[in-house]
Amino acid sequence: YYQLWINSVTLPIRIRIMEALTTVGAPINGVTYKVDVIKLAKLSSDPTDPTVLINDIATILYPRVLSAAQKVFLKKVLLPNGLPDYIWTALWADYTNNPNDPTKLAPVEQLLRGLLYTMCDFSEFQLS
Repeated sequence: YYQLWINSVTLPIRIRIMEALTTVGAPINGVTYKVDVIKLAKLSSDPTDPTVLINDIATILYPRVLSAAQKVFLKKVLLPNGLPDYIWTALWADYTNNPNDPTKLAPVEQLLRGLLYTMCDFSEFQLS
């Protein structure tokens, strides 16, 4: 059984499903399913801190601890172009102070979707 979990047939299917669930949504029987990345971030012990956020999501997604290099890479996904940590903290604070403002939600959701998509693309995710 365990040897059939990941093979040349199941792996591409798993990747396509996770890509859809983390980005545009996966339509199944007329219903589109999509990961609520905001709820996922709120599971973090401190969603304002990008390092803590990444560590907490990694704990949920992976059976093993990520390497320091992988965490640095993921932070670059969450904070592209070398942006400092305080940018994420400010974006999250702006969103949580105005949760019904789509202009505050959009950048947070976009960055979280990119992070989650990348995390689900790691081979470690396929082990879970």
